[in-house]
Amino acid sequence: MLTCTLYEANDLPQREIAYWRDLAAATPDFASPLLSPDFVRTVAQVRDDVHVCVYRRNGHTIGFLPHHRRPGRFARPVGAPFSDYSAVITAHEPGFTIEQALQLAGIDRMHVSGIVDPYGVFGQEVMRSATPDDAYALDLRGDAPGNNVVKKLAKNISRLRRQLTEAVGEPHFIIGDDNPHHFEAMLELKRTQVRHNGMHDFLAAPWVQRLMRNLFEAPKDGLHGCLVTLVAGDVPLMYQFGPRIGENAHPWVSSFDPAFGAYSPGQIFLNDCRMPLKDAGINWYDLSTGQQHYKPAFCNHHSVVHNAMVFSSSPAGRFKQGFLKAGRRLQRAIRPVDHLLNRIDRRMDVIASLELDTVARLRGFTHAVVTSPKRKGSSDA
Repeated sequence: MLTCTLYEANDLPQREIAYWRDLAAATPDFASPLLSPDFVRTVAQVRDDVHVCVYRRNGHTIGFLPHHRRPGRFARPVGAPFSDYSAVITAHEPGFTIEQALQLAGIDRMHVSGIVDPYGVFGQEVMRSATPDDAYALDLRGDAPGNNVVKKLAKNISRLRRQLTEAVGEPHFIIGDDNPHHFEAMLELKRTQVRHNGMHDFLAAPWVQRLMRNLFEAPKDGLHGCLVTLVAGDVPLMYQFGPRIGENAHPWVSSFDPAFGAYSPGQIFLNDCRMPLKDAGINWYDLSTGQQHYKPAFCNHHSVVHNAMVFSSSPAGRFKQGFLKAGRRLQRAIRPVDHLLNRIDRRMDVIASLELDTVARLRGFTHAVVTSPKRKGSSDA
């Protein structure tokens, strides 16, 4: 008999946390910091809606579904919209589906991003209707191939590096930078860029600010925020920041000082960071999705992940699924605005996941409408 016990994240028993870690150690697909129990508990420090469903068969634990439990029997992955990956953490042959898992959890629908599904919990029907997206990473293990930088681009980067060295100083990296001034500069540069491009300030929400600082200040022997800083001489040029656990790091925020834009610090960063990261014990640097115009050249690992709305097998879940399908059929029927509506849906979803009160959401939605012309030609952060 399959059962589900719902825990607040901080109440999850230690024996369950230990088993979760065992499952992640046995399945490389679950090794991301974002899929760890440590990340769930870290987000629970700044939000009170973080829960974990523990699934058991005949009293034996077989799986975990961490999530934000939102009003209206709706759920999101923990840390959304920073949750680039979603999963039900299980062993081989779990013997249940996502529809059953949601019904037992009392969830009618859940938005999942970057589905990680090595054991088929989500099933073929969900994957066929899901939206694919390209994800990239730097695989720094000993037998992994190098990047895909072509000769012409490599020559141009070498020229820019020489010019930077002559004008400012020789570039080098600080991996695990613990300088608080660099951390604050990283955040402010990104927020300035976001405001300039007319996008929603995804670092402004109070819970996000606390999460970033808690990660930055966390001990480095567990889950913590890893700040990677590219420096020329003693001048910081560019930063990347996100959670790290063990050999796996997942940068969320990437920002650079526009005063040095002529040297293309982003290209120098991605071209030169491999050995410094590896020397610091990072064997997997996950750049995930987004910003597709530059990642293919510098990354040596590519995968396709999927985003979807999944529904429970309850009558209410089936009704909401049917309603959504009808809306999408109507949307496709008016093709001239189909793409625009999809973009609006994605942006509204990001705002709704960041802003937890009605006033802040309305403010965000209004800002999105007003700044829409400004965002044309700008890529998302």
